[in-house]
Amino acid sequence: MEDGVPRNAFRSILPRREDEPPLERPMPALLPRKNTSTACEWCRHRRTKCDGRRPVCSPCSVDPTRCVYMTAPSESRTSALKRKYADLGAQFIRSKQANHTLLQLFDAIKSRSESDASAIVQRIRAGVDPDSILRHVRTGDLLLQLQVAPESRYRFDFPYQAHMPSLLRVANNPYLQSILFEASSMLPDPTSPTPSVERYTPQYTRPYVAATIVDARLKLIAPSRWTQVSNDDDLMRQLLHQYFLHEYQWFPMFHKDDFLDDMLTGSEQFCTPLLVNVVLALSCHSHRSLTDRADFWNPHSLGYRFTGEAKRLWELERSAQASLPTVQAGALINILYNSDSLDKIGRTFTVQSVAMAYGLKLFGPTLASRTRKGRNSYDVTAWCLFSWAVKQDYHLAVPLLINEPPKSVLPDPDTHRTWYPEFSLKYPMADTVCAQTYGHYFKAKCDLICVIHCIAARRSSVKDILTVPGGSQAASQYVLELIAWHSSLRPAILPANIVFPGQLKLHLLFHELMITMCEIVIADTSLATTAEPPLNDPHAILAHSRVCFETLIRLYYLRHGFEGADIYFTHQLALLAWRSQTSLQALSAAGPSSDLEDVRSTLILAVKGLHAQGKNYYFSQTVFWAVFRGMSAADAELMYKYAEIRKEDATIGRLRAKHVQTQYPCVVMDKSGHPEKQRLGDMMQQYAHLQLQTPAEEDAI
Repeated sequence: MEDGVPRNAFRSILPRREDEPPLERPMPALLPRKNTSTACEWCRHRRTKCDGRRPVCSPCSVDPTRCVYMTAPSESRTSALKRKYADLGAQFIRSKQANHTLLQLFDAIKSRSESDASAIVQRIRAGVDPDSILRHVRTGDLLLQLQVAPESRYRFDFPYQAHMPSLLRVANNPYLQSILFEASSMLPDPTSPTPSVERYTPQYTRPYVAATIVDARLKLIAPSRWTQVSNDDDLMRQLLHQYFLHEYQWFPMFHKDDFLDDMLTGSEQFCTPLLVNVVLALSCHSHRSLTDRADFWNPHSLGYRFTGEAKRLWELERSAQASLPTVQAGALINILYNSDSLDKIGRTFTVQSVAMAYGLKLFGPTLASRTRKGRNSYDVTAWCLFSWAVKQDYHLAVPLLINEPPKSVLPDPDTHRTWYPEFSLKYPMADTVCAQTYGHYFKAKCDLICVIHCIAARRSSVKDILTVPGGSQAASQYVLELIAWHSSLRPAILPANIVFPGQLKLHLLFHELMITMCEIVIADTSLATTAEPPLNDPHAILAHSRVCFETLIRLYYLRHGFEGADIYFTHQLALLAWRSQTSLQALSAAGPSSDLEDVRSTLILAVKGLHAQGKNYYFSQTVFWAVFRGMSAADAELMYKYAEIRKEDATIGRLRAKHVQTQYPCVVMDKSGHPEKQRLGDMMQQYAHLQLQTPAEEDAI
């Protein structure tokens, strides 16, 4: 070889035999890798492999102080993030509640007397918990109301002008001869050892919002068994009490006693989780401690959560076999949507409820096959659903959903007392319990709804109420029917005796119909010359109903105030406000006068009521802004004095226009100064468009 190494110096390498298996080299054993779901914060920051040992991982063993874990031992990082998110949410709610408490304390210090404010400040400096101080303030208010004489505490003074307008003080005004007006006008006699107000029963001397429903079931029921939203039974009992005191009075949809009986026993024949959640959602509008009760879009509000649960249960139940509580719940969801200015969406729920009701033969004759309790509940629901659907269709000027009244007969409340729900009310400082005579009121309202049903069946549009042939003759006939209805009223709901908000609204509805029908009769000049009494003088009937309408609203305020939740009263306040705006514009052209100031005081009173109801309902807020924007600059400035009005930002106005979906007709002044009807949703769109065009003029109001 070239390198000098002999060939035989190397060992010869022979090929492997074919039958010999290859050699296997042993591989080193690998230890199983330990997986860790989390790492300490130091290893995460340094991007070092962490073995997850606790309390100190291996890389951190040289310096144990730097080994910090943000997760629990058995918790993944994702689970830890979810837990922290939930903790932050709970912390946010607690902070919001604490902030609300502090704001209320601040308002108390700002608005109360020097002595009260000093007492609050002393408690704060002593380290007393803010919630305890606020409870003490509220308890003191309640005790004060119970100790002060009713006539000096429980009455409201008219804004702008304290007296009743001279136009209303006429001899034939029956409401100024009523017990309500007499008791509300009674001043305390300091020389008399017995207050003169004690001559009257408590409902005439105290506001309705101070009343308590006397029903042991409202204290025994456990609403948490029927809802997943809350487990605070005390709060939900208060909500149910507020519902029956307010919303139920004008918009009942079920028999109160059957509902409470089943809620107490757990039966689902007349009470279901769906129905309970809808009722609780509605009742949130009535509970004054819920400051966000009108914010239907707020996911943190209690009403929003009850509404969401109700809609979830509705989707489950509407596809199942129809039941009476499902029918009732659908109509109540409609009322809930109307309260939020969403009647275009809400009415679809009543459409479905009516279809279910026809499937259950709800509007047919009373079925003897049902139990007595079942017959009562079915018949009461039939009339409640009929009344609600007709009222809504009439006011929204849309085609009727129900073609004829229920076939079941409304019995005499005096001889069939258990057929109707009944309420017993207890007032502060009163030893007696007063009955509400709800049966007489319920039957009278249903009878009036039957007249409205006939009127609505002939109406063809918003602007022309009775444009079909013979419309004026039909209107004159309806005037006679309305007069007959008024003549048939039982003593408890006569003008001389009415006192409760529902009774006042019933008479307001009667006079609203009389005004509408008389205006149609007057428009037909040929009819007045041939008509017989009382239709031969429709102008006198019209003037009388207008006087009565305003008197009733003033009596409502004088006795009950405007703070109590009352969604339907928003409509009647709006009618008075728009009519006052029309009269004010006509009188302003003639120069200053006492009549002009009286009309201005009426406008301010009505708008004040709309603003107060706006704290309870978004619909009332929307109507308030529609009326307020139509006021003159001088009148709008007066409103800032008599109501705590906050200027609405242009952005909020545009959002309102975007989210409002209502067909509610309202009255606006056209360019020539004449009133015309327009849909509220369209009006909000126009306002938003004007704000976009003229942003510099936003400060005008």
